[in-house]
Amino acid sequence: MTDTDDPWDRPGLIGGAATAPQRVIRVYISKGGSAFHLDAECPWLHKGQSRAARSGLRLHDIESVHREVAEDAGKDECKWCFKDQTRRTS
Repeated sequence: MTDTDDPWDRPGLIGGAATAPQRVIRVYISKGGSAFHLDAECPWLHKGQSRAARSGLRLHDIESVHREVAEDAGKDECKWCFKDQTRRTS
């Protein structure tokens, strides 16, 4: 089995019918950030990294994790990445 055979090991969206909201499987975070992102190239993610560097804070690597891991760590949806998504309420 390759990593592409397992939908939990790749970024993207899953969902049922075209009208059903889609759920993000994997997101991008940095340990020092407060949000999770749909794309590792999110401008707000990099703006946060730049702000931390200017403030002399330790920079953390950007990681791809399961959305549930990010939520369990207390991170919220990035307002930039999720501006067009229906907000999921738990």
